[in-house]
Amino acid sequence: MTVGPNVRPHLHSRRVESWIYTIVNPLIDAMRNEVWWLDKRNLSWRFYSRRAEYIRPICDYIEPHNLPNLEDFLADNETFKSKFEGHDKTLQIATDRAATFFDILISGQIFKDQVNQSLEEYEASGTSAQPNKTSLDSMKADLPQYVAENLVNSLDFLPNHYTTHKFWELFGPRFRAQISEFEGYKQRPSYSMLQEAVENLADLSTELLRDLEGYRLRICREFDIPAAQPIASASSQRLSR
Repeated sequence: MTVGPNVRPHLHSRRVESWIYTIVNPLIDAMRNEVWWLDKRNLSWRFYSRRAEYIRPICDYIEPHNLPNLEDFLADNETFKSKFEGHDKTLQIATDRAATFFDILISGQIFKDQVNQSLEEYEASGTSAQPNKTSLDSMKADLPQYVAENLVNSLDFLPNHYTTHKFWELFGPRFRAQISEFEGYKQRPSYSMLQEAVENLADLSTELLRDLEGYRLRICREFDIPAAQPIASASSQRLSR
């Protein structure tokens, strides 16, 4: 690793410390979170914002007041610039394809009819005999959007605290089995294109996590810097007052 065009920082360099604590560590945490979501092929895409909730562009993971440190980090570690740009570009592709697939579902009459039919079956079965089941009649108008969002995110199940938990448990497999019918699969393979983009993003996030972890280990050894910012002892805090 080369730091700076002509001058290498000294051991315990505060400049290098700032890279570790304000750039590298937050990004490692972010990539671990991304990998967790993407291993499930869940983009965490939301129909109301039309973007991923928990997977964001690189700059969004950095505190705004630390963006100058990001600029400084990239100036001397240019290989990460292309990696970050690749991540953000792939995320945008996945987000765009999620929106396309969602719009195809919502605009399709077959999909709307299936949601209405499933809701009728769900309501007709009653709620008292089944735990975690609540009436969804009040959200009838919005239910197609929630179902489409679940399909975008390849959800197999929803946690118990979700209002639509029981509905998705009962009818989710039916919707997942009919994806090709909903979108006119042979003519518009939007779902497969979305899955391809999500898989590409998963690969990039995994690779970026590995690169950042390797970079942190190497630079911490080279400049004798702790991987996490040390917490000041109680005695040193008193002395600093």
